[in-house]
Amino acid sequence: MLNNIQNGWRPLINKIAIFLVVTFAVFTFLMSALPAVAQSSFLADSKWQCGGTQGLAKLLSDNGEEITAVGTIGDDEMLFTLWINKETREWTVVATPGNKKDVSCIVLSGTKIRTLVPKISI
Repeated sequence: MLNNIQNGWRPLINKIAIFLVVTFAVFTFLMSALPAVAQSSFLADSKWQCGGTQGLAKLLSDNGEEITAVGTIGDDEMLFTLWINKETREWTVVATPGNKKDVSCIVLSGTKIRTLVPKISI
C-alpha cells in the first residue's frame, strides 16, 4: 500500500528509484549499442566519392557498366544516372550537379541488381 502510515512514503520512493536506475541502465546499454548498429552492413554507405565526370564515366565503362536510367532533380539542379553491368549485376548511382557538369559523384553502388517486369492488368 502506498499510503501506509506505518511505512510512510519510503516504499514508493524506493520503487521510483529502482525504476529510474533500471531505466538508466537499459538506456545506457542501448546507446552503447547504436554505433555497432549504424556500422552494420544493412545500412547504405553515404560517403560520396567525387571526381571528374569524364574520368568517372571511363572508370565505370571499363568496369563493364553502362547508363541504363537518367533522372533530374528540380530544374536540372542535379542529374542522376544509374550504371549497370548486366553480366556481373553490379550497379552504381552517379550524381552530377547541373551547374558544374565537369564533376560527378558516386552516391551508391552495389551488386545483385535485377529488373522487375511490371504486371499490367486492364
